[in-house]
Amino acid sequence: MIEEHWIDLICYSIHFTNNSGSSFCRSIALPNNFPEDKISTFFKNHFEGHDIKIIDISEINDVWLSKHAHSPFMRQPSECDELKWNL
Repeated sequence: MIEEHWIDLICYSIHFTNNSGSSFCRSIALPNNFPEDKISTFFKNHFEGHDIKIIDISEINDVWLSKHAHSPFMRQPSECDELKWNL
């Protein structure tokens, strides 16, 4: 069974801006079964504050994360330079 060796995730692209007008992007992976109606609230609670504001949240792709540390584990999205895992 595939679930024995892999974790199914969905990668999201989060675009931010700050008070100085700079914008930046992060890719975040959440479990596939994360409640869809709570995704926006989760990101806003986790990232917004002080001078950071979320501009856009979009789904990039599905990601299969290997449970074995030595295995290749993901397909990286091309939209963002940085990738942060939030499991």
